[in-house]
Amino acid sequence: MRGRKPDPKAAAGALTRAPKAPAYMTPEARDEWRRVVPAMVATGTLKPEDLPLVEALVIARGRIREVEAEIRTAGMVDPKLWRVQHAAMQIATRLAAELYLTPASRSRPSAQAAEDDAGLAAMGI
Repeated sequence: MRGRKPDPKAAAGALTRAPKAPAYMTPEARDEWRRVVPAMVATGTLKPEDLPLVEALVIARGRIREVEAEIRTAGMVDPKLWRVQHAAMQIATRLAAELYLTPASRSRPSAQAAEDDAGLAAMGI
């Protein structure tokens, strides 16, 4: 995942409705799913084959929240919990970049053009 990523474009075959979060996910991961997936559907960048990456992303973000709650409950940072949280943060960051969900990827001119094109397409223009 090194180097410049291709610019996102509204994809042919993109989902037009946000699928439900898989039942096995934790509540934290489901909350992330409900936040991320509709946004990707709205921009026309979510294809069925991207769903496993999105699942991994929201599970990692959910794990970050779960571990943070555990750390707050414990009142101190357990090195094992810190390592789990740190690994989940790294995974989530990489997956978010891959799915064009980072501020840097959204600010690319071509990413903005794709969002504009998706909005125009939704209006039938």
